[in-house]
Amino acid sequence: MKIESNIYLLRVSIPIPALKVVNSYLIDTGDDLVIIDPGIGLPDSIKSLERQLDEYGYNIEDIRHIIITHLHVDHIGGAYYLQKVSGAEVYIHETEVQNINEIVMALDDTLTVYREVLESNGVPTEVIDMLATHHPGFVNRKIYSEIKYDNLLSDRDRIRVSNTTIETVWTPGHSRGHICLYLPKTRMLLSGDHILPSITPNIRIPLREDEDPLNEYFESLKKVGEKPIDIYLPGHGDPSKDIFNRVDELRRHHIERLLEVNRLVLKGGKTIYEMATKMDWDIDLPWKDFPLIQKFFAFSEAAAHVIYLYKRGYLSREMTDQVYLYRSIIEEEELRRRLEEDILL
Repeated sequence: MKIESNIYLLRVSIPIPALKVVNSYLIDTGDDLVIIDPGIGLPDSIKSLERQLDEYGYNIEDIRHIIITHLHVDHIGGAYYLQKVSGAEVYIHETEVQNINEIVMALDDTLTVYREVLESNGVPTEVIDMLATHHPGFVNRKIYSEIKYDNLLSDRDRIRVSNTTIETVWTPGHSRGHICLYLPKTRMLLSGDHILPSITPNIRIPLREDEDPLNEYFESLKKVGEKPIDIYLPGHGDPSKDIFNRVDELRRHHIERLLEVNRLVLKGGKTIYEMATKMDWDIDLPWKDFPLIQKFFAFSEAAAHVIYLYKRGYLSREMTDQVYLYRSIIEEEELRRRLEEDILL
């Protein structure tokens, strides 16, 4: 796709285990080759990337810049190999490097925080114990530690590559340091996992009392909505020109999810883990058969929605037998009215 005079953007679809493929994007400025989100870094994924680069007339040594939208391994995992082969500079939001340091340099402390959050919200001990050996972030510590993070980005930074300017848009919610990339001349947004055309991005787990990741996500949707965008290119799925309708769909999805949480605790207190086991997920399996990582993602999503409601006074919370129990203190219709006022308007 020609996006400016002599500047081309190309999609590379890299196979990954869970979501089938992740989209990497190449920007060829004529003088420099940029890759955005180089995939998971597994041997088959690297081979697929090399094959597709060859079809476009490039090789890994041509890559000069690697831009990462967020730290999840399906987006960052290939960066180490590409950087080692090509010497390319890596760009990532500064908050993601803080997250990476928590995993790489302070794993014991990080696991302690996770354990405390999970235990206090009713997650069974056997699930917690398995998390340390199965969570992708913890399993892939070596990948994170071997990447050299050359350029730490902030919100609204401008990455200049030859005659092209790429603006960063900090969009926390899916992760703390997620960024979208905006090309102002072509009104094009590379949305990473912030906005996806057919699935709803997972909202990260709140790990501290002051965190409210679902509200972060809503604010990030609002920030993106303030830009003129003709097309968005997601991390998973096909490019679309329908970004503003999609943003509205995502907001409405989360309103329904918040109402679902409220219904679960209208008649009595429940832990977040109990709520997660009873919520309607897009996995055609009973809860006991969910893969471990899907249980964690479901818990994270449930927790983000519970905390959003609790912080706004729609749920009460009490500690009973070392776990938090949440109860609704608002009827559904009144909650719907308030949520629509706050989120849609």
